[in-house]
Amino acid sequence: MNLKKKLRTNFPLLFSCLKSIYHFIRHSIERSYFGPLMNSFFWRFWQPSVLTSDGFDIHSSGYPHRATLISLLGEIDHKDSLLDIGCGFGANIININKTFPHLQITGLDINPKMLAQLGLFIEDNKLQNIRLQRHNLNNLLPFADNSFDIIIADAVLMFIPNNKIDFVLSELVRVSKNAIIIHDFSCRKIRGSKYLGGRWVHNYFERLTKFSAHTALDERHTEFSGPTWSKFGKFVIVKI
Repeated sequence: MNLKKKLRTNFPLLFSCLKSIYHFIRHSIERSYFGPLMNSFFWRFWQPSVLTSDGFDIHSSGYPHRATLISLLGEIDHKDSLLDIGCGFGANIININKTFPHLQITGLDINPKMLAQLGLFIEDNKLQNIRLQRHNLNNLLPFADNSFDIIIADAVLMFIPNNKIDFVLSELVRVSKNAIIIHDFSCRKIRGSKYLGGRWVHNYFERLTKFSAHTALDERHTEFSGPTWSKFGKFVIVKI
């Protein structure tokens, strides 16, 4: 049993106090100039204990929300290229490639370890039409305007703080030709963004209309489970 589990089990009150202090400090940092830098550093070097536990293994690739994502992609016409930001181990990329093998897919992630694992999987299984690239979302996307028919972001933007989310969204709108599909924490009742236990809940409907008056937004339910996901988890579909 690690220290975190020991504290939570044996000293629940102390654990709760330490957790509150941690989130207060983290929230303060994320709202500052250093927030995006801190997140970038964490995701650049983060290594899960089991490299495929959150990737394209049988459990992760079978999460029900991934089937919904495939269904949403099927509703979009004129799709030849797709960009997956924060692709991680590539569970969505693998599923999409199986269903839409003609799609030219590009996966972006900041973590070279994850991209290396995904690259090995792609090579071992002789998958086609997939390329991978390392990128930090704090920087401009390395693509020209309207480069991709569709962009997807699955559980990525919840880690982008309120002082950086507009920049990231503006880049997605710039690079996308037809549609953006966001699977994340979304709430139309809040103003701007809300910090919640180490994650950010964004009002995408409010924020995205800043960049184009012609964007059409829709919202769908997600099957992904969990207390916060049940309350705020949504698919946000942006038609450009």
